[in-house]
Amino acid sequence: MKKIKLLLIFACLTLFSQAQKKLVPVSQSPLTGISLPAGTKQDSRLLSVMAGKALLETETKGAGLAIDKTEFLTIPATPDIQASMDSIKQLLQDAGWMLSPVQSGDAHYFWIDRNNIRLISYLSGSKKEISLYFGETTGQQNNSAQQNDPIQTDPSQNQPVVQTDPAVQYAHQNNSAGNPYQNNGQPSTGLSGITMATTNFDDGWVATPQSDWVQLSKNNLTAYLHYSIPLPEELISGDGDPILNYFWNLLIVPRYTLSNVQKLPFDPYAYKRTYFMEAIATENNSGQTLYLAFRILINNGIASCIEIKAGTKEEYTATVPDLDKMAALTNYNRFAISPADITGKWAASKGGFAQYYNVYNGNYAGMNAVSIKSQLTIGTDGQLLLEHNGAGGMVGNQQFFSEKYNGPYTLNNWDISFTDQNGKQTAYHAFYQAVKNGRILYLQNKQYSGQEYFFIKTE
Repeated sequence: MKKIKLLLIFACLTLFSQAQKKLVPVSQSPLTGISLPAGTKQDSRLLSVMAGKALLETETKGAGLAIDKTEFLTIPATPDIQASMDSIKQLLQDAGWMLSPVQSGDAHYFWIDRNNIRLISYLSGSKKEISLYFGETTGQQNNSAQQNDPIQTDPSQNQPVVQTDPAVQYAHQNNSAGNPYQNNGQPSTGLSGITMATTNFDDGWVATPQSDWVQLSKNNLTAYLHYSIPLPEELISGDGDPILNYFWNLLIVPRYTLSNVQKLPFDPYAYKRTYFMEAIATENNSGQTLYLAFRILINNGIASCIEIKAGTKEEYTATVPDLDKMAALTNYNRFAISPADITGKWAASKGGFAQYYNVYNGNYAGMNAVSIKSQLTIGTDGQLLLEHNGAGGMVGNQQFFSEKYNGPYTLNNWDISFTDQNGKQTAYHAFYQAVKNGRILYLQNKQYSGQEYFFIKTE
């Protein structure tokens, strides 16, 4: 019956679409931030939006989620439809989105997650066009949906007391109840450049950047978010034991005397691979014996390792009951900005490409690529300058562009906003992520959550 209703909606769409003209050319997806192939149009016709949302809700309702913002895109078809759709998924992965299958197993649908934002996606191709739909979700996931997703992305599960991440702040941006974090103002170690170097989260976790990791503490637990490490070339294949053994020997063995070491069985065919070990460990520097849990998260060849130590395994599971909760600890690497450490020049760059091949003869048909470099200058005089320079399109026929925005800015610990030369005000969620010997300035547009930047300090 559900499918029949959808067919009726699409039949109505066919009959009335000619009367509606809201098909707008776009080069970038507002919700995801990815660059789009030439000729892509965003469809905001009423019937299209109604039908598309109904289509997305066939999956989100089963996961106990509602849809808030939506985006419906039509992309010109190519000779090799499957290759084009694969390139779209690759663009999402290159932009930092993590893809995972839906509970129903329908290959047209998939979840994408990044920085505690969860979108339902629909991708389907025909000889005429490729349909790409996104819906930003809100609400409480049920257990079946959580089992499909190895990283907890529901903000209410991650930080249940108060909004403590951009996704939650974005969903409740009209609520000006105050600062979701408290900072004790302790000076940094001198390595990160972060002035307010301790963040007290409302759910009890406390984060502090150290030379080799971000240290978290809560109750009787201590967790270390080791700074990211590229996978050695010989480990790129993704096999379980070699990767676990490499990082276990690199980060754990030199610091502990270990016994009862156990590995979670590794499934090489799983959509999301899990690398986890645990042991009884005695610290070499203190002689204390404790329970130790260790997990590796891998994204685009970069490993992020989480180490947790507790007095007993029972103490560990009381605070971190499953591997989803363990992975979610990476969201606590965030620290407030301040006038004392924000001024200067910051730079960011991003890009992506898609290669096309003729489906009939296999010949190479060209490459579509986009590259954007951004520079942010924050002055001590209260003025901000944001510049974008880039190129996009088929290689050999790319279009170059340059944009510049400048004007006065205001900031608090977790937000920055400025008014440009045209009088338009733009507001961003803002915080630092600590990295080895430094920091990244993260900005996320409050109106368009897919527009985000990862700046590094250059001057």
